[in-house]
Amino acid sequence: LHPETELMLLFASRIQHLRERIRPALTAGQVVVCERFTASTHAYQGGGRGLEPGLISRLESELLDGQRPDLVLWLDLPVPLAIRRLQAGSDLQDRFHREPEIFLEAVRQSYRQLHDRDDSGRVRRVDADAPPSEVQRRIAAILETLANEDGTAGTRGGTTR
Repeated sequence: LHPETELMLLFASRIQHLRERIRPALTAGQVVVCERFTASTHAYQGGGRGLEPGLISRLESELLDGQRPDLVLWLDLPVPLAIRRLQAGSDLQDRFHREPEIFLEAVRQSYRQLHDRDDSGRVRRVDADAPPSEVQRRIAAILETLANEDGTAGTRGGTTR
């Protein structure tokens, strides 16, 4: 796929998912957890594919009516280790994870930039260079801290990734 075609297909999928699943759940007062949303688009299509970040931001704003996650969890892992883990669980690989190491490193650096530029605390880095049970514990600690800060036990009415 041409990078812009890939971007448009991803946004088409996000629009559909937002309207069919996310918004109805939020309207019902539910917490929504997505494996990937627009931070991934910025990282994979912006960082990995080299598409202009402003284009992705404009599409995010216009096509998704500005709907953004309340929280983005970036599971940071050195690329060589990520590749080993992906190869060990080959059923979890998608087309992006079969890209060369240079692509995956560009994606990682793009996530790092998103994190470093975030002044709101919305993008949280989770050190994923640990056994899965420890990574889960780290994520749970972040979620518990947020729930205690806002007193809603994580039901802030936004999307979470």
